[in-house]
This record gives sequence, structure tokens and C-alpha cells, in this order.
Amino acid sequence: MAGRFRILADEHWSRGHIKAIRSAGWELVRLVDIGELGQGTSDPQLLAYCAEHGYVWMTTDQRAQAHIARWMKSGRALPGAVIAVQRHRITPGRLLRFLEDLAAEDAPFAGVIRFVPPE
Repeated sequence: MAGRFRILADEHWSRGHIKAIRSAGWELVRLVDIGELGQGTSDPQLLAYCAEHGYVWMTTDQRAQAHIARWMKSGRALPGAVIAVQRHRITPGRLLRFLEDLAAEDAPFAGVIRFVPPE
């Protein structure tokens, strides 16, 4: 079992999602709370920050997949990424269950990107 991982949530997540994850004891920082980054940070900058500080990037932005693929293709590492497709309307409880399930896996980010399935 890999255990819990550090999460960097971008600006696309609701307060309800953030509160549910933090209330369950996860280490989560929001992009908007990181002084050197903040809202509007480019995906490559965000990826560099995650790689340097050991965060898994959590986003609902489907375009992130292309940025991550380019990042990995260039030979750079990334702890992982969790992408939830917005149209699936993932509830805070569903997202938390998904994260807990990932934490129970031996190598949850062997493929780097994990997609939150619809409910």
C-alpha cells in the first residue's frame, strides 16, 4: 500500500471538495494559496512546482493531460495527477473515496495520470 500523498489542487475545485479532503486528514494545498504561483499559473509552471515539492496535481481541466504528456515526454518526473472530467460532476464524497482508494494501491501513479470515474 502506497499510502496518502500530498495534493496540490488547482483553482477549479469547489470549497466543498477542498474541505472534504482536508477534513479527512489529507495534506492539500490550493494553488491560490501558494505565494509564488496563484490563480492563472501556467500548467508547465504548476508541473514544475509539483515535481519539485512532491505534490500530486488535482484538476478538472482536461487540457492538463496534454501538458503532462509533454512534460513526461521531455524526461521530467511528476509524482502524479488526478483529473476529474467536469461534466461528470464529481461530488466531494466521491472524490474523497477515489483518493482513499488510490492511497490503498501499491503504485497508484505508475501511469502518472488517474481519472476520477463518473458516479
